Amino acid sequence: MVFIFGAGKWGYALSYALARKRINTLLYDTNIEVFNKISKNEYINTTTDIASIKDADFVIIATPTQTIKHILAYCKNKDIVIASKGVDISTHKDVVNLSLDLGIDKNNIFVLSGPSFAEDVLSDLPVALTLGYFNKQRAIELQNTISFELFRVYISKDIKGVALGGALKNVIAIASGILEGIGLGESAKAALITRGLREIIKAGVYMGGTERTFYGLSGLGDLVLTANSNKSRNKRFGLLIGRKKIEDALKEISETVEGYYTSKAIYDIAIERNLDLPIMNAVYKVLYENMSTQDAIKFLLSRELRSEDEE
Repeated sequence: MVFIFGAGKWGYALSYALARKRINTLLYDTNIEVFNKISKNEYINTTTDIASIKDADFVIIATPTQTIKHILAYCKNKDIVIASKGVDISTHKDVVNLSLDLGIDKNNIFVLSGPSFAEDVLSDLPVALTLGYFNKQRAIELQNTISFELFRVYISKDIKGVALGGALKNVIAIASGILEGIGLGESAKAALITRGLREIIKAGVYMGGTERTFYGLSGLGDLVLTANSNKSRNKRFGLLIGRKKIEDALKEISETVEGYYTSKAIYDIAIERNLDLPIMNAVYKVLYENMSTQDAIKFLLSRELRSEDEE
């Protein structure tokens, strides 16, 4: 049995994928209303009893990143697959460091990330993801357990890069939504996404990832998906900014917008460590310092010209 924290869209989609392989899952949530949205399936059960985790073969965490630190204490001595994409706003730690600092053995920590919308998984459309690991042998076992023809899982020893790619792309997806919302066109969006990838690499390498990873599924792949599709809650949130107050935009999305929190954490890191991340900094200023979207665009377009070769 696989115990899944979070019965929201992604947690349910992961349980559905496992059910396709006839693997029993137990979806845990404190909000029983979310269980009403789950279709009956002989391999999917639900619970509000966290003690049921004791019978799990491994655990998947599919809750918002800001809640993970309250969950990890229940997961000790279990293999944990973290499917959340963000950076903790209070500690500025990615999900890997957060787990290590809370006493989880590194050999039990895995991160699942990549371009995959819950709706696509639930519609039996193919997706590909990356599983980051410290323990390669166990990662291969999990890869074989989770994967099937419509749910293809690769593995990577760069667990930090896998975690950070999934987190940082959300900030750029918000920027993409803002840009589209004010009508700056497809050429500008392509430039934003490309320069945004450069910032993801710069911040991600600084925080412990390997550059190559950010060109893979959990980096570029996830960025292309979330920055371009209106299925992305981060992009939809960006589209609403400028037309609505930030708090009203968050309410309209009605689901956790991970990039909102990650933008604050990354801005603090950038200021502390003097990292040049202009797009991410502009997103932060719009979200937290009431900078207008027009002023944010003006700030980005008026920056000093530079050589792409020197970065």
